This record gives sequence, structure tokens and C-alpha cells, in this order.
Amino acid sequence: MASFCTATSGTLFVGEFAYGRSYPTTPSHHLVDRKGVKKYAWVCGYSAEGLLGQPKFIISVRQRVQGMYVTDKRIFLSLSYGRRNRSTIVIYKNPLRETPHARANLSDGTVVPLWYLDGKNYLTEIDLPPMAEGITMVGDKLAVLSESGANKFQRQGLGPLDYILFLDVSSK
Repeated sequence: MASFCTATSGTLFVGEFAYGRSYPTTPSHHLVDRKGVKKYAWVCGYSAEGLLGQPKFIISVRQRVQGMYVTDKRIFLSLSYGRRNRSTIVIYKNPLRETPHARANLSDGTVVPLWYLDGKNYLTEIDLPPMAEGITMVGDKLAVLSESGANKFQRQGLGPLDYILFLDVSSK
């Protein structure tokens, strides 16, 4: 089930949220990456031209992804879950110009290229207060929107934010 999306000039990325038994994903999405770590979620890449139809490719990602931003060189993931758990922005080298890491079988039998965001293209991460979700680039800053700023989550949370954070990620 779609949980977040982002777009570049030619691609719409649609991702699912996975987290343990509370938020399961389709078993075919459970893959082991190039470092031997189990992944549970997919981000599907669709052509921005015409009808969506089938994805053109898949990116296999970790659990708790709430947002994504893609540049030619980097992929940023926003990871969070819960009012009292810290959030993380994880930055990877964009692998989409590399030879695909694997192939994914879609439910209709179509086979598409697949890339992992894993320990081989991991760059760094940034620790944030709980419930960071939507991310996008504004100029040269990564803008981070936190769900903790909503009235519903102000109480009993750890450091709720009711403003947008702008992070300088130019050196990351």
C-alpha cells in the first residue's frame, strides 16, 4: 500500500511503509540486500509520461520510511515511527545509474530491474526529533516536515516540532 511519494522530472516514486507485524508488506517484497540485511519495503518508480501502469523499476528499502527525496547523486529517506522515538534522515548514493542489483517479479509476471539502498551505497545519517516525515529540497536545503507538530501529537511526545526544519546537506 502506498504511503509516500516524490517525483523527479521524469519519474514518480511511490513507496510503502513497513514496520514489524503492525505494518506488514507483501512477502515478495521481503528481500535480502547485498550486505545480507533483510529489507521489507519497495519504492516503485513510474514513468512520469502517460498512465502509471506497471512500475519501470523497484528500489528495495528498509523499514519505517516515511518520506523520500531523490537527486541525481543522492537519495534521502526519512525514517520514523512513534511519538517518543527519534527520527533519522538516511542518505545514500543514488544507485539508479548503476547496473541493476537484481530483478523483481511483479504480481502479473513482469520482471523489472531492482536496486537496493543498503550498506554498499550508504553515506550517512542525521538524527532528528520524533515523527519526521515529508522531505523535499528547497534551494540547497533539505526541508523536513514533522507530524509531531499536529495538535493530536503535541502531548506525550518527545520534543514535538510545529515548524519545518531546513538542513544543510550540501556536504553530505
